[in-house]
Amino acid sequence: MIYQIHSKEQLDNYVANAGDKLVVVDFFAAWCEHCKIIAPRLDELSRLYCGEALMLKVDVDECEDIAVDYNVVVMPTFVFIKNKIILDVCVGGHAEKLTKHFEKYIANANSP
Repeated sequence: MIYQIHSKEQLDNYVANAGDKLVVVDFFAAWCEHCKIIAPRLDELSRLYCGEALMLKVDVDECEDIAVDYNVVVMPTFVFIKNKIILDVCVGGHAEKLTKHFEKYIANANSP
């Protein structure tokens, strides 16, 4: 499941309460064609990693303050967070690149 974020407080609460789960924040815009193209793959990844990752979507036009806080200037931008620390940022609508980021951080989470 992917949760739509509507405020900085809401995002902060999700990140704070995620525990050891990987948090992936998708910064998108309704007018962004690359965001629309990558959306089905993001849905697939959210189902595949539903127990291991928390998926959040931030509309940069609705929540400009959050986009500024995370230095988002290109859409889509995916921010990978764990234990309240930003691990990585994946920019662009490249499905294979996004998938590899998930695999990297989920695999690391499952390592002994």
